[in-house]
Amino acid sequence: MQTYEARIAALERLVGRQALEIEFLKGALKSAPRPRSGPTSVITGPAVSASLKDAG
Repeated sequence: MQTYEARIAALERLVGRQALEIEFLKGALKSAPRPRSGPTSVITGPAVSASLKDAG
């Protein structure tokens, strides 16, 4: 029985920490700058080669 009570207490602490984290992240989301209009992407292609053999 003590093992179960200890496990319940640990889970309750975890739920409390997660609830605080969620509230923190909600606040951060509200104060975050809004994205600019238009699509944005962080995908990049290969580096441009300066050699003449690749230019043809």
